Amino acid sequence: MAGKISKNCVICGNEFFVYPSTQSTKTCSRKCSAKLSNKTRTTRVSKHCVICGKSFEVTKGRAKAAKACSKKCASILMGRTQSKQVTLICKVCGSSFKVPLCRAETATTCSDECAISVRAKSRERKVTCVCKNCGKKFESPQSVAGRRIYCSVICQFSDEDARQERSVRVSGINNPMWKGGITPRSVLIRCSSDYAIWRSSVFERDNYTCRECGERGGKLNAHHINSFAKYPELRLVVDNGITLCEACHRKKHFNINTGLLFEQRPRLRINLLSID
Repeated sequence: MAGKISKNCVICGNEFFVYPSTQSTKTCSRKCSAKLSNKTRTTRVSKHCVICGKSFEVTKGRAKAAKACSKKCASILMGRTQSKQVTLICKVCGSSFKVPLCRAETATTCSDECAISVRAKSRERKVTCVCKNCGKKFESPQSVAGRRIYCSVICQFSDEDARQERSVRVSGINNPMWKGGITPRSVLIRCSSDYAIWRSSVFERDNYTCRECGERGGKLNAHHINSFAKYPELRLVVDNGITLCEACHRKKHFNINTGLLFEQRPRLRINLLSID
């Protein structure tokens, strides 16, 4: 067979072919592989404990790693390997503490309390960054300063070059979930970057406050004043959206008393068709 290597099974002796990258394979089938595994488990070798000198048996697979005959000897061996300790100075409280030699380069604090205070200070430490899209200066935590290059979600999705790059990389046939273009048009719009910009613009205009009950923050929805389905030309118009909390948004689309959807109830609707 082209590109493959011929080998003989160590269990049944049959010839089989493997790619060069898997030439370490020893068996021709799962059945033979199970037999080899059982054979390896049943094959035991004798070793001497490095702590008490007692002879003990282990499986062939653990022959290299096994050094102690029991948990007691293993704990003594572990204590010996960790007995080499160095003394360091805590960067927070200044007290001295000991750590194993393997942690000498990474250990900086003496306790969990000091480690928590270091992490809290790193979060408070902020640096000034410049937005790649609009050039506006903004503050960002030092830990993410190198990765955060946009001042807001709007700028992130408004960068045409970045949008095109993301679109080509994860859209259409380049996406592993591609099924030939069966996603409905409405779903594509709601998942697009233009829709994300519209949603963020509505929230920022309303200061992240529900226009019905006045609640600020929490789980907010961007509601279309004129129906998303009936007015496709107004789907991404900011003036056609208002900020609602989840409870108020649910009331907009369904009335418990009348059993009618929001579009079916008589009410004064805002006409935005005249907007240029």
